[in-house]
Amino acid sequence: MRHRTLLLGLVASLVALPASASDTVILENARVFDGHRDLGIVDVVLQGDRILQVGKTSETQRRTARRIDYTGKHVIPGMVSNHSHVGNTQGLEHGDRFYTRDIVVRDLRQFQRYGVTTVTSLGMNGEAFAAIRAEVRNDPTLGAQLYGAGAGIGAVAGAPPAQIMGLSDDPVARPATADEARRRTPAWT
Repeated sequence: MRHRTLLLGLVASLVALPASASDTVILENARVFDGHRDLGIVDVVLQGDRILQVGKTSETQRRTARRIDYTGKHVIPGMVSNHSHVGNTQGLEHGDRFYTRDIVVRDLRQFQRYGVTTVTSLGMNGEAFAAIRAEVRNDPTLGAQLYGAGAGIGAVAGAPPAQIMGLSDDPVARPATADEARRRTPAWT
């Protein structure tokens, strides 16, 4: 059976994929949930970044492929986090001073380890957001794919409160009038 979906988003974070598209990897004895049903304990055949087959493999496939025992492990579709914030924390501290490429990538890699393949980061992205998003799009080893909605618009003196969040520059526009809202659109969005 051929799959063209993002099935097995978790595989990318758990298995070092082959160096070239001609290499084949078989995940043996994996419990697979395809997003609709539990397929049970089956083999999963990967070639490059493609899923070629889910199910019983032939002896020829088994002889020529790199085989990884997945007994006791689960394979699921990649999950999506539709409201997240990245690059805002370091340990127990929070603030825009942490919005750097390295910290955003650290966060995206953690999402990927959890099986999250796509992150939508809303409202508190720094100026480097567009460049980081482009870099991650071109290199999946940097973590989950990153999408965003710009800086956001909020109520005057509304949430999130910039000072409590450790923000030296509140990225959320808080206009008092419609004309002020039109003028406050950040240039980098």
